[in-house]
Amino acid sequence: AYLRQFFVDREFRRDGIGRQAMQVMLGGILKEFNRIYLEVLTNNPRAYAFWKAMGFQDYAVTMEILRNPVDTGAVAP
Repeated sequence: AYLRQFFVDREFRRDGIGRQAMQVMLGGILKEFNRIYLEVLTNNPRAYAFWKAMGFQDYAVTMEILRNPVDTGAVAP
């Protein structure tokens, strides 16, 4: 199974809601899967620590190069 999105609203984080939700999912809808994949952004150390605490292990590193960055309309300083 590939877990595409998992999000806890900022005001409800750090209260155990995410852990409880994942425990329900792992014991329920995801129970039939032997392997569950997900991705964590490298600039999100709290999310990385959360998934490690949930028992997930490093599997791969996805890398990218932006050859033609998207113009956001921002003005450079």
